[in-house]
Amino acid sequence: MGASAAKQRWETAAFDDAAADENPSGAGVTIDATLARRYELCFHALDDERCAFAFPCDASGHVDLDSLDERARHDYLYARAVIGRVLARPAVRRH
Repeated sequence: MGASAAKQRWETAAFDDAAADENPSGAGVTIDATLARRYELCFHALDDERCAFAFPCDASGHVDLDSLDERARHDYLYARAVIGRVLARPAVRRH
């Protein structure tokens, strides 16, 4: 699964963007959902500038593995395993 499929899964998750923008404190919105919409951990291919995999994370780059479905968790673990061989070190970017 490429970055666009993983990203699309998170973009289509039930989350009220308007509520997050109107309520920056996050009151009434789970922290995981808020952070998942604001940051993503992006793994770039070594030979390409495009993002090969992207996963929701917090500002420090921590990915909540429990919140990922089985396929995304597999992709995340694969991406971590091939850092330096296939993928560059991941970078946190604001979503």
